Amino acid sequence: GRLAGRAPQPLGTALAAAKEALVGEMLADFWSGVDAFPYAACDEVRVRLAASLQTYFASGVADMRQGFTPTNKPLSIFTYGPAGTGKSTLVSAVAQAVQKLLRKRMDPARRVD
Repeated sequence: GRLAGRAPQPLGTALAAAKEALVGEMLADFWSGVDAFPYAACDEVRVRLAASLQTYFASGVADMRQGFTPTNKPLSIFTYGPAGTGKSTLVSAVAQAVQKLLRKRMDPARRVD
């Protein structure tokens, strides 16, 4: 039933809030996956990747009838810096975390392992 004193939320608003919450959960799952890898992402890396990850995840939940299907460009990350600073390890951690996240969130009937 209705909550006393609260007007019902418009459907579009409720769906947008649910999508935002889901993307937030996906970001948290992603960073948990990165943290499980033998790589410690500093705050600067997290901040620099946040907008790209959020856009990528949000584009994939635009139409849930299709399962998680990103509609934007592929997730691309460009790294630079001297040898030994963790560029390859970061890319490996990101790839593993995205794979784990997609396995968790994708419709099993659409998944190819």
